[in-house]
Amino acid sequence: MTTTPEQSRPEERLEQAVRAAEQALIEYEIAVETFRVEVENFSRLHEQRLGPLYARLEELDAQLAEAKAARTGDPEDVRRAQELRAAVMPIPGVEDLLHGWMDGGGLFPEAAAMLTDQQVRPPQRVRPSEEARKLYRDLARKAHPDLAQEEGERARREEFITRVNAAYARGDETELRELAEEWAKGPVPESRPSRAEELYDRLEWLSRRKELLTIVAKDLEESAIGAMLRLAPEDPDGLLDDIAQQLRTQIGEREAELTATLSPPPAAGTAPASGSVGGMSFGAGVPTVEVADLKDGDFLLDVREDDEWQAGHAEGALHIPISDFVARYGELTEAAPQDGRIHVICRSGARSAQVTMYLAQQGIDAVNVDGGMQVWEAAGRPVVTDKGEPGYVL
Repeated sequence: MTTTPEQSRPEERLEQAVRAAEQALIEYEIAVETFRVEVENFSRLHEQRLGPLYARLEELDAQLAEAKAARTGDPEDVRRAQELRAAVMPIPGVEDLLHGWMDGGGLFPEAAAMLTDQQVRPPQRVRPSEEARKLYRDLARKAHPDLAQEEGERARREEFITRVNAAYARGDETELRELAEEWAKGPVPESRPSRAEELYDRLEWLSRRKELLTIVAKDLEESAIGAMLRLAPEDPDGLLDDIAQQLRTQIGEREAELTATLSPPPAAGTAPASGSVGGMSFGAGVPTVEVADLKDGDFLLDVREDDEWQAGHAEGALHIPISDFVARYGELTEAAPQDGRIHVICRSGARSAQVTMYLAQQGIDAVNVDGGMQVWEAAGRPVVTDKGEPGYVL
């Protein structure tokens, strides 16, 4: 029977609809994937540039809370300080937390029993019956994958023999008998759908795929990083610069607040009060030096924290964080020139002023670098990382 053009038109229209849907889906998938890559890259850049700043703010908040708790002794202040300190402490890796508790197959029986307050059940010993052994040997001979000539038949046999092995491991004679009956019936003949059914199935699949992509796109757009990226799609770097500047301002405010907390102003008519940082005591009046007056070869002591140092520092400087200064004081006496001056630097000059006064009280010739690394960088002095690459002041 000859097919007329009128009879073939419905399938042709379906084919056209499928091709149009496929093309639209491809374009949509490209757009979603492009946005996903942009979000991923922006997230990585956000972490690299702003992560250390957020970490520094959290560290300063912890130090402020600890200083307040030390001054007041109030249990609530102590609890708050402990919470903030715990928040900035490194978290042990999953491997460390779950060591000896689980592997790729999940929790060990002992771990599951401990968590559920149940006794550990010893593994059951299975002894397959003689009939089960006979069924297993017969199926293994008939269904072994190596007997297959075609790849499709080999795959079918591998899937089947896997079920046989599992049933035999359990000693399940009933299931082995059912598998023997299944094998005797042979493979289920494939029924091929009509061309129209294939096209309808394809359209349904394309529709489901688009629904999934729509969910992915919505999740990306509503994520914190995606929302930030949409604020400045043309200049995401500029947005990061703005946020970084705000964070640096907050860091400066926290540092000033910490200095004031640790070194309260003297009351009228009294001698200057002293404060302490990590066991150091200091008073008022700090000798300073301008960045412009520093010469090549001057001994520079950087007392900023590790994250600030890693972001960028003056080449050749000695790094001892103010939080560890007393404990590591010996490193300075070993590295510093015997009769030379120590130039102490931090980010803005607040922490380095505290260390300078402490050193002066020990009879050491020390001066505070006015304005710290901020002025150093603004003056065009080199800022490098530990690898010698260009750095920046955090």
